[in-house]
Amino acid sequence: MAPALSIEHLRLSPEELRLAGLKLFDGKAGWQSRLADILGVDRSSVTRWLSGSVPVPLNASLLVRYALTYGLPHDAGIDGFGI
Repeated sequence: MAPALSIEHLRLSPEELRLAGLKLFDGKAGWQSRLADILGVDRSSVTRWLSGSVPVPLNASLLVRYALTYGLPHDAGIDGFGI
């Protein structure tokens, strides 16, 4: 039987999320709120992920990685990715 495929290594750490957010939003104030809007989550979720009290969800990690590679969706912050 083949070993199970693990994608856990794709989950962002709090520091990786912080650096990604700063890069995506050019280090501008309020980037955490803008990231929350794009991901379709509450700002408090992003705060918990950044503090490490709650792991960054894998789907959010993958969407942030996608945005770093291909850019933010058009009109980011209006509809965003919506997880």
